[in-house]
Amino acid sequence: MISMRKVKPAFAIDAVDDIVAKLDAELRPGDVVAIMSNGGFGGIHEKLLNVLGTTATPSLAADS
Repeated sequence: MISMRKVKPAFAIDAVDDIVAKLDAELRPGDVVAIMSNGGFGGIHEKLLNVLGTTATPSLAADS
């Protein structure tokens, strides 16, 4: 049996701007976002950083 306390919501959102808006509305201090793509993905990295402003700390896989 799956405990409902461990279930996390999932969303399928088509447009990059809609993804950024959803994350902007949902993210709280301490949250981590992983964006995995094989290309620029509509500029989502820059768009998300612009929306989040100074509260975001970008990190690259090469940083680890």
